This record gives sequence, structure tokens and C-alpha cells, in this order.
Amino acid sequence: MANPWFRMYAEFAHDPKVQMLPEVMQRRYIMLMCMRCSNALVTLHDDEIAFHLRISAPDLAETKALFVAKGFIDEAWNLLNWEKRQFASDSSAERVKAHRERKKAAAKEASNDDVTLQQRKSNVLDTDTDTEEELHTSPDVDDVRRCPVGTLVDLYHQLMPNNPQLRVLNDTRKRLIRARWREAAALDCEPFGYTTRSGGIEAWRAFFTVCAESKFLTGRAPSAAGKPPFMADIDFLFSASGFAKTLENKYHRDAA
Repeated sequence: MANPWFRMYAEFAHDPKVQMLPEVMQRRYIMLMCMRCSNALVTLHDDEIAFHLRISAPDLAETKALFVAKGFIDEAWNLLNWEKRQFASDSSAERVKAHRERKKAAAKEASNDDVTLQQRKSNVLDTDTDTEEELHTSPDVDDVRRCPVGTLVDLYHQLMPNNPQLRVLNDTRKRLIRARWREAAALDCEPFGYTTRSGGIEAWRAFFTVCAESKFLTGRAPSAAGKPPFMADIDFLFSASGFAKTLENKYHRDAA
């Protein structure tokens, strides 16, 4: 690939571990990402890395020690979690191929007038219908594949009543909630790892209960001068980053 690229996540702008670094160190961290993307980092010696960063050997040693302590790299300059955050499908060829396959699948489904709605639904992992979500009716089978979107929204409102209320439950938000429902079902940590729909509802009830105890997530923590306190909304709690950090107790270290 003539001009390789890598994924730069938006959390970089608000991750405390990153933003507490001096700006010069943030730039060096990004430079290491660029070098790793081009596969240069794994072949360079320390003096060559220092040249790429345009810094002296002592500055390089200081940078390495800081990044190792922060958990950004290991002693061999390997970027930790790099493979987890980068995907082979990031190449343009793969994206074009995937786009064409999605278009073909959509065209095939549109032309197949003999397929009933129930048959189409049976081929989808998440089989909630808008009617089920809006009316909160329980299906006959306690099927974990049926994400109770409306019920989860109600739990958020009930257990975190002072946080921003959801006014628009659009398709984007429904997809976000369903994605976290599936992710949480596959986890092996409390309260998640459920195998039934009812078990999942109780797990998310426990999750929102813990969130409501966090001063930071509920806007009760001190804020920076001139800035309003942070309050988690449903988009934050169901985002991949917000959900992971909340589950890992990043926001439950409030002062007594």
C-alpha cells in the first residue's frame, strides 16, 4: 500500500492518561504510531528512533521511560494494544469490497418479494421490532438475541433520573444500544455475561445502579474552573469507550 494509514480514535482528545502528558510528549506518541503504521518502529534502533523524533538520546530515554510507565509501549518499543485497535479491513480495497457486497445483499433482499417479514427477521441476530421496543412487550421466548432497547432506555431514566433524558430514540442510538447488549452478553465479568433476555435486563439494571453512585458520571464531581460538571448521557454509557471505562471503574474513584 503506497500510503498506509492507521486508526486514530477520538478518545485521544479526552483520555486523561493522554491529555495529562505535555503536548510535546503527545506529539512523540503520535509519531510512534506513524512509525508503527509504516512498520519502521519494529526495525529501528534507539538512535534511529531518536532521529525520526528529532530528539537527543537523553530525551529519547526520558520519553521511553514515561511511555513504558504509562503503558503505551513495552521495553522493545512495541505499541501496546496496537493490533487490537487496527484491523486488516482498514485497507481501501477491503472497504470497497465490503461496500459492494453490502450493496449486492441489499439488492437481493429488495428483489425477493416472496420472503416474508418473519423469515427475514429470523436471519438477523437482533430480532427486536420497533413495536416491541416501543410497547416493551416481552416475546414468548426469553431469547437473549432480542435486545430490549426500550426497556434499557427506561432503566437509564429510572435509575439515573438527573442525567440527560433521551428525547429521540433514532436508528443510530438503537444500533448503539444493541451493540453494547451483544458485547455485554459475551463478557465474563459481573454483572454481565448473561444468556437470557431477562438476565440481561437485570444485569443492566445493576450497571445503571452502579453508574448512579458515581459523582463524576452524575455531575456531582468538582469541575474545572469555568466549565460545567460532566454528566454521562445514554450515548456515552452505550459507546464502546464509555461503556468499557465505566465497567472498569474509571469513574468510581470519587473522593469521600
